[in-house]
Amino acid sequence: MHYGQCPEFGQEFRDRLEQDLGVKVRSSTSRNPQGNSIIEPVHQSIGLVLRVVAPQQNPQSVEDGKRVIRRCLSTAMYASRCASSGAIGNLSPGTLAFHRDMLLDIPMQTDIAALARNRQGAKSSPKPSGPTI
Repeated sequence: MHYGQCPEFGQEFRDRLEQDLGVKVRSSTSRNPQGNSIIEPVHQSIGLVLRVVAPQQNPQSVEDGKRVIRRCLSTAMYASRCASSGAIGNLSPGTLAFHRDMLLDIPMQTDIAALARNRQGAKSSPKPSGPTI
């Protein structure tokens, strides 16, 4: 498993992954900040779900542990698809991908071209240097 230079996956957690589950853990570099900005919220979701679900389930065997991990990953994936993002017009990634609201079973339509224009306009618009009179 690769992880970024973030505190969500502490040394104790990495050691447990390697020792208990035999997972090879390697860190990634910060050469791809765009990729890091995408995966960091997912890592935070996984960490939060693990901290809540794992103590409640208290797995006693490897198979129980795998079942808990599968449940945690599916819950974190669902949370990532449902979370709205300001970068995409306060919509969720799932809304854009599946053309449906992720919480309510209603169809959604989005104007991808308008989102792209808004993002491009925000990047290229000059910021005011001071107060104007």
